[in-house]
Amino acid sequence: MTNEQEKIFNENIDLAYSLAHKYYTDNHENNKDINQTALIGLFKAVLSWDPKKGKLSTYAYRIMNNEILNYLKIKKRKENPNEISLNKTI
Repeated sequence: MTNEQEKIFNENIDLAYSLAHKYYTDNHENNKDINQTALIGLFKAVLSWDPKKGKLSTYAYRIMNNEILNYLKIKKRKENPNEISLNKTI
């Protein structure tokens, strides 16, 4: 990460926390994981962002949101391993 990318990352940390707050639950440990997942998404966005293609906030929001949704999907799968999906072949 370059100094410029690090500066951009630090300037947009609040964006990550505000998005993560949208997915908070009563479980504080889960909230910490969601915060960290949003920050990972922001990190990925800053590394791959091309300023010619639009605003960082729009781009980062989508990446962070996808990271959080994937995290929650995996977490749900681990909590319910015997759940049967209609899409699964039996």
